[in-house]
Amino acid sequence: MKKPNLTDDQRHRIVCLLFESCINGKPAHGKMNEVANKFNVTRKSVFTIWSAAKKQREAEVAINVRSKIKGKKGKNRLPCPIEAIVALDVEKRTTLKRLGKAIGHSPSTCHRWVKEGLIKSHTSSIHPALSEDHKHIRLHFVMGKLVFDRLLRCIMFKDMSHIIHIDEKWFYMTNPKCRYYIGSNEALPYRSCKSKRYITKIMFVAAVSRPTYKENGEVLFDGKLGIWPFTYQEPHVPHQVVAALEFGMVEMSVGGRILVI
Repeated sequence: MKKPNLTDDQRHRIVCLLFESCINGKPAHGKMNEVANKFNVTRKSVFTIWSAAKKQREAEVAINVRSKIKGKKGKNRLPCPIEAIVALDVEKRTTLKRLGKAIGHSPSTCHRWVKEGLIKSHTSSIHPALSEDHKHIRLHFVMGKLVFDRLLRCIMFKDMSHIIHIDEKWFYMTNPKCRYYIGSNEALPYRSCKSKRYITKIMFVAAVSRPTYKENGEVLFDGKLGIWPFTYQEPHVPHQVVAALEFGMVEMSVGGRILVI
């Protein structure tokens, strides 16, 4: 990878360091390598700058070690228009392509600003629109969790050690894609369903509470009470057979076989 060119200020500092270490008109032993390592350049580059400065000093002229490279030096970094970006509607800033089009810059330039930390990416989530009644209900719920501590003489939140949280949880019977590790001679597992877009779900009820610990951090109760399914299994009987059973036309034996009378 090509190293960047030295700036005029760096070239001037190199000359100053070498002149400060001169002994009888020569830089101290190892000073060339030390300066080269400091500015991340080769010893030859440092020696070239030193030779030019030494000749100018011997000729009793002003020392000028500026770069003689013509044209542009370095990359022309475009300033980030923070004010213009903030003034835009957020809907015009959903992607770098839309942002660049709105402010008149390319997406790659916007991406560089993101990498430099001048602008940042943010994921926005929808928040509930609470009405005044909802706010009062939530405030009343929070106020109900406060208790006055007579010993400390201050208001504190309840420890909620005697409260159980119950909620329903949904689980899919399976996933559209599953990874299995099978033997070299094993048959591939076969799975099927009526539609991958409508996979059967099962509802469970879960109950948890606040964990309890000892003073030394040992767990007395992890807070997990259990999770139970809201489903049950039964043999499938066609509705025609159910209707026949109601009229006494058929009867079912213990083994599950239907006997027509």
